[in-house]
Amino acid sequence: MNVQSHLFVLGYLPAVLVLWRLSRRWLGGTAARLVLLAAGTVFCGWASPAALLVLAAEGAVSFLLGRRIARDPAKGRPLLWAASGLLLAVLAFFKYIGFALSLTPLEGLFAPPDWLAPLGLSFVTFQQIFWLRDCYDGEAGADVSPLDYACCLTFFATATCGPITRVGELAPQLREPEPFSWDSLAAGLYCFALGLTKKVLIAASFANGADFGFGKAGALSPTDSALTILCYTLQIYFDFSGYCDMASGMARMMGIRLPVNFNSPYQALSVRDFWGRWHITLSRFFRQCVYIPLGGNRRGAAATCRNIMIVFL
Repeated sequence: MNVQSHLFVLGYLPAVLVLWRLSRRWLGGTAARLVLLAAGTVFCGWASPAALLVLAAEGAVSFLLGRRIARDPAKGRPLLWAASGLLLAVLAFFKYIGFALSLTPLEGLFAPPDWLAPLGLSFVTFQQIFWLRDCYDGEAGADVSPLDYACCLTFFATATCGPITRVGELAPQLREPEPFSWDSLAAGLYCFALGLTKKVLIAASFANGADFGFGKAGALSPTDSALTILCYTLQIYFDFSGYCDMASGMARMMGIRLPVNFNSPYQALSVRDFWGRWHITLSRFFRQCVYIPLGGNRRGAAATCRNIMIVFL
């Protein structure tokens, strides 16, 4: 289900917001989370219900292994590596095996079935690895239930393009969201509308220019080439910025605050500053789950450069 479609904006989102608030008020927090899980299941399985089987299997395994790691972190390191490797193997199977085979004589021999790939597989994979890492570090939260975990993995506001949330941060808010207020609803609606405008009006307009230029790449003048590059640059900027605003707005209307994921990256004064502003939660994931475990910058300049290269690879 496309978050900028009429069905989502005029049907799905209002229905979920009303059911979320009413069920919480009249039936309690557990009922509200069941409503949220049902809504997330519909959203994630809209294009391909069969993909929910992969997501459910992944989620069950990662939750149980995370709890096992949390009970005995001293012996949980091999399990952490094995579970993370399993999740990455699923991601690689659906996302990259076709590309890898295209570089060999086996191109076209095999292609993963698209109808089995869960929606937002990259983001949900990183979210689960973050969960495993937090369990190992003792930061996951002992009160996270299977229902909490399932709601986090299928939360419609973050399922498509993030932000990459930590279960220990999101689950408590799903259990105890901020009380309803007209100010929060207005703020969320404003943020959602702003993001929708960025995606539908601005990003789509620049996309037309980029598509036209790339379609005639061999016949463009230098000026037209520069304009094509600029159009594409602004297209991806406003598309991702718009989605981040929409996700924050949807969550805010539900009484949930998502981590900031986009902070005017084109105002950055250095490459390092840029990556600290663009997809902030992805940078946080790689820093805490890859860069720091590799040693970070604690082992000299050569090791630091190696770790940075591994992260960006």
